[in-house]
Amino acid sequence: MSAHIAVVPGSARRDSLNRRLAGDLAARFAERDQTAVVVELGDYPLPIYHGDDEVESGVPDAAIALHGVLAQADGVVLVSPEYNGGMPALLKNSIDWVTRVERAVFHRWLIGLVATSPGSRGGANVLRAMRHVVDHMRLEVLPTSLSVPHGGEAFDEPVDTTSPARLARPDVVAATDAFVDEYVTALADWVGRRDLAD
Repeated sequence: MSAHIAVVPGSARRDSLNRRLAGDLAARFAERDQTAVVVELGDYPLPIYHGDDEVESGVPDAAIALHGVLAQADGVVLVSPEYNGGMPALLKNSIDWVTRVERAVFHRWLIGLVATSPGSRGGANVLRAMRHVVDHMRLEVLPTSLSVPHGGEAFDEPVDTTSPARLARPDVVAATDAFVDEYVTALADWVGRRDLAD
């Protein structure tokens, strides 16, 4: 059974390593006959969450639209850079606003946590920060997170704007590439088992 996977990079920066990794993951899900879409948070501009603003103006249309896209998913993969040891405001703020549309929507999903960085630790701190948030929300999370170290050296360049960059440098990513494949397979299988159980 084909699952619908939303891959959400936590950065809107054009050359973000995590956007490149999100495209790579989506392509690997598609290779396994899963429906995968990269959800660009920059397409849903939102003000910083403020309870008084919500009372006065309601939930922004962009939050409602983002909720509508994510609500179609069976699984959501958060692919985040590390900002000062934590989650980017873009990602955390988007999560906060989507919960104001419908808090329970997150409980429909299986969550995967992924990060890459230029360094050898591959975003280890942001993986812990994301884990803290999703555990606090009591969400169902793939037990193993995925860290891709040396992301700045790992990717080729996309052939065109419709082709994602892929992990390509064999001297950098030989072991990582296999680990990414294992992670994608595990999440796709996990989503499939959950769908069969529903």
